[in-house]
Amino acid sequence: MKRIALLVSIFFSATFANAADKPAVIKLEFSTKKRTIQALGRIMPNVGSMQVERADKKGRVQSVAVKIGQYVNVGAPLLRLSPCGEGKAECSLAATHDGMVSEILTTPGADVDAGDGIVNIVNPKGISIRLDVPAKYVKFLSSGQRVLVHFAQTPGKKFETKILEILPALGSGELTRGLRLEPVLPPVGTHLDTLVNAEISIPTDGTEIRVPSTAVGFYGGRHFLVKKSDAGFEAVPVQILSESTDSLYVRPAPQAHIESGEWVLSKGAIYYLPRLLEEKTE
Repeated sequence: MKRIALLVSIFFSATFANAADKPAVIKLEFSTKKRTIQALGRIMPNVGSMQVERADKKGRVQSVAVKIGQYVNVGAPLLRLSPCGEGKAECSLAATHDGMVSEILTTPGADVDAGDGIVNIVNPKGISIRLDVPAKYVKFLSSGQRVLVHFAQTPGKKFETKILEILPALGSGELTRGLRLEPVLPPVGTHLDTLVNAEISIPTDGTEIRVPSTAVGFYGGRHFLVKKSDAGFEAVPVQILSESTDSLYVRPAPQAHIESGEWVLSKGAIYYLPRLLEEKTE
């Protein structure tokens, strides 16, 4: 065990030494451009947008002709019955509404009576999307603001819509707020219970910094950048505002000092923080 501990100690010492010999640094620039926040949501059918297709005759379901997420027009076959009512060997039940199949209420081999629900169809123009966004961003949002959404079935394709309504807060301590978006036509194959990813561009206030994710270190319950100057290195506490695939938007914490044009480590901050912060408390 002592040998393993020694090897681990040597590894981290070597890593720290290499980082100190050739520190990779970037020059800070406070952002004045818009940045993108991410939000998750769900498809929400509006009241009256859902229609139940019902059997108009009795029979046994031989096959189902549609799939969830499929768009159908009036007259499109939904089910094939065999035997069928009125002494027929087989017959089809057709859609009486245009829309997207959201639920299939029966299965092959099941018996249906006239009046039984067989398929739910939703009017795609009556579909809204409900998003939940961090409450701190609500001040940057407004009705009519552009939103890009993409569905699990087509992750590489984005659909443009707008904010229809910012929902009222339910309490003073809410961490998130709801948004209702204008209807958007979901891609074929979409289930109503699928998650929706959304992107919204919001303005910055000039105190935000975009840095690589590797530039931020976590120590003692706080996040830090490591600032480099002629005098050496200094740990600067920051607040994380949002993140993307490989970047973070941060802001200096209260009483922290950092200016545009200064240099920080672009990676390896975690190796410097223990030494810098422990020296500061001695």
